[in-house]
Amino acid sequence: MKRRFRWFAWFLTLILLLPAQVWAASPPGGLPQLPPFPIDPPILPAFLPDLSVTVSGPDELTQGQSFTGLVTLTVANNGLGSVRGNDDGDNEGYLIDLELVQGDTRIHLTRITATPSIDAQQTAQLTPEGTIPFTVPAGTYCLTAVIDPTDAVAEVDETNNTHCVEVEVKRWLWLPIDPPIIILQADLTVTLTAPGEIPRGTPLSSVAQVTVTNEGVLNAPGNTDAQDGWEIAFVLSTANDLTVEYGDESPDYRDGAVLPGGRITTTPDLGPGESISLPAQGTIPWDTPPGTYCLGVIVDPAKRVPESDENNNTFCRTVVITTDPDRAEPPPADPPAPPPDPPADPPADPPTDPPSDPPADPPADPPADPPADPPADPPAEPPADFPPGLPTICTIQRFSDLPMAHPACAAVSVLVGAGIIDGYEDGTFRPDRPVTRAEFAKMFILTKGLAPQPGAALPFGDTDGHWAATMGFLAAAVADGALDGFPDGTFRPDELVTRAQGVKIVTANLIDVPRPPEGSMPADVTTDLWYEPYVRAGLDFRLMGEQAHYPVFAASTFAGDTPMTRAEAAKLLANLFGLLGQE
Repeated sequence: MKRRFRWFAWFLTLILLLPAQVWAASPPGGLPQLPPFPIDPPILPAFLPDLSVTVSGPDELTQGQSFTGLVTLTVANNGLGSVRGNDDGDNEGYLIDLELVQGDTRIHLTRITATPSIDAQQTAQLTPEGTIPFTVPAGTYCLTAVIDPTDAVAEVDETNNTHCVEVEVKRWLWLPIDPPIIILQADLTVTLTAPGEIPRGTPLSSVAQVTVTNEGVLNAPGNTDAQDGWEIAFVLSTANDLTVEYGDESPDYRDGAVLPGGRITTTPDLGPGESISLPAQGTIPWDTPPGTYCLGVIVDPAKRVPESDENNNTFCRTVVITTDPDRAEPPPADPPAPPPDPPADPPADPPTDPPSDPPADPPADPPADPPADPPADPPAEPPADFPPGLPTICTIQRFSDLPMAHPACAAVSVLVGAGIIDGYEDGTFRPDRPVTRAEFAKMFILTKGLAPQPGAALPFGDTDGHWAATMGFLAAAVADGALDGFPDGTFRPDELVTRAQGVKIVTANLIDVPRPPEGSMPADVTTDLWYEPYVRAGLDFRLMGEQAHYPVFAASTFAGDTPMTRAEAAKLLANLFGLLGQE
C-alpha cells in the first residue's frame, strides 16, 4: 500500500509547496501548469526517523565530582518512522556519548548503551551516570551529547545529532594549579638481552633473555587457564617502531611479524615493583635475509592489563642476522610443515580406495567394492565416504591439557600433523579457548590446501595491515568463495567466529551440491535463519552431527551464535580434511 501511494504523496506535497505566484497564474477552476522536471522527482524520506538530543546540566562541576542525577538528556524523534533502541546493549540500536569538548580536545565521559525505542514525534529522557575525571584540566568546556555516534540509525537529517551546554570544571582543591594525579594502575616494562649477531635458524631460548617489570602500583595479572593477563611476543623488524597484531605468528620471515614459536603465553602475576626474567622464545626464520634488524619484544600485546603508561611496552635490540656456514639448509625438524606423520597416511590411502567408492553412489558401492580391497573394515559405519587413514582414537598425547580420552584429541592430532594448527609454547592446546574469525580463515585455507594470496586486494574496510590480510589468507578464502564479510563492508577479523559462521565457511561451496540427507536438523535451526542451508549441508556431508567422522555440534540444539572453541574448530576442519582427501 505504501508503494502504491508514494507518487501521489509526493505530487500532493509538491502542489502544496507551490509559490503563490504560480497559483495566481493558473486558470480558474484548474490546477496550475507545472513546469517540466529536468531530473527524476526526488524520493522524499518520509518514513525515516530523525533523532536529536538536548543536554541540560549545572553551570559548574568539580574534578572528581559525580554528575549522576545532575545531567539530563532529552532524546527526540522528529521523523515519521519509529527508531529502535539498544535495550540489550547489543549495539543494534542507537547509542549516546557524553563528552567534554574544548576546541579540538574531546574528553569522553560515558557512553549510554541502554537506550529506549522512540515512536515518531515522541521524546524520552535519560540520566547519564559517571564522574568528571580528576585528570580533566580546570576550565570552560562544552558538555556535549552525541546521539547515534555509530550511525546505526538511518535518519532524515544526520546534522542535528549533537547538542552542548557550557560548563565550568573547577579544581577539586583550591590550588593555583591542578594537583598531580596519582594513577593507580599497573605499568609493565620489558627489556631484552641478546648477542649482537644471531645466525638464521637459531632458537632464541638459547641466546636471549627477556625481563618484565611491573613499575606500577597495582598488581599486573598473569595469563593462566583461570584468567587472561599479560603475555609476551617476539618479532623481527627492519624498523625500531614496533607494531604487532595479536594473531598467529608467521612460519616464514615477514617484516614485523611474530616469530615462529615467538610467544610466551603462560605468565605469573606481577606485584608492584616485581620483575621476572625468562628465556626468549621463537626461532629466527631460515629465509630471513642477512642484515641488521630490530629484535623486538612486546609485553601485553593484547592490551589485557590496564596500565598507567601504554607506551613503554616494547623494547628493541639491534642485531645482525647472519648465515651459519655450518648449517646452510634448515634441519628437517625445524620447519613447521614437516611433521607429516598423520598426513602421510591419508594422502597415500585415499587415492586407492575412496575414488572407487564415493564418486558413484555411496550407499550402493561400498558393500561391493570394499571387501576386495580393505578386508572387512571399510564397510563399517563412517567409512563409505571417508578416508580410512584418519584415526578415530587418539594414540599420542601431544598437549598437557588434551588427554588421549578428550573427544577432540584424534582430530587435533590429524591437523597438527598436517601443519594446519599448533599448540602453545607452554605445551598446551587450550581446547576451550574461542577462535577469532581471522584465525579460523587461516586454518580453513590450510585445511583446503589453498595457496595464500599476499598483496591481493580485499573488499573489506577493516583488514588493512592485519596479519591475516598481509599473509594472504583472507584473499585466498575470498577467492574460494568462503568469505563475504558483513553488509557494512567489514570483515571484523578479531571478533570471535560463531558456530554458524564457521559452518558457513566450510560448506560455502557445498550447499548447491546434491547429497542424500543425513541426520535430523537441530531443533533451533529453522528455515528462517540465514545459516539453515549451511547447517543442512554440514549434516549431509557429515562435516557435523552424530554421523560425522569426528562428531561435532551433535546436540539436539545448535546454538549458532555461540563462539566456536579450538576443539570444535579442530573437529569440524578435520572432517573437512577427510572429505577433501576422498575426492
